[in-house]
Amino acid sequence: MGNSNGSTFNSGIYPYLILRESVSAISQSLKSSIHLGTKGCLFDFTAFLGDVRHKVLSGFVCNHCRTALVHDGYPELADELILVLDRKWIGELDDPKSPASIARKLGYDLFITKGFTATPWEKFLITLQEESTKQLISIVSSIILILVLIALGLKP
Repeated sequence: MGNSNGSTFNSGIYPYLILRESVSAISQSLKSSIHLGTKGCLFDFTAFLGDVRHKVLSGFVCNHCRTALVHDGYPELADELILVLDRKWIGELDDPKSPASIARKLGYDLFITKGFTATPWEKFLITLQEESTKQLISIVSSIILILVLIALGLKP
């Protein structure tokens, strides 16, 4: 599926599209609703991939769309959508029983929003997060050892 700037949507956007289109299918008021401009609402019209990322990360449903959902008989749906988009339900990495921890053990990080392949910077941050204390102690110890060796006139 292409957008107005000629690029194509990648597969990481499909869960968002499925969520939005599912709600639009049951809510007649939102079926043809398009916001002009990006408010960050889940139901904004989006021509650019960056805007989709903003909408998913913000987890916001505007007052107009909330009113439409209430009018169509779904008064709780906006809050439930925000709960899903908020991602708190996937749990913490520290909890071995949480979906986030289980997915991490299988090689996926549910908190990275760029897809399944982490950038080098994200890999660095994940490593720091997982082993930050050990890494910090190791680095500081190495620096102190090198400084002591230099102070004693020995080559490291």
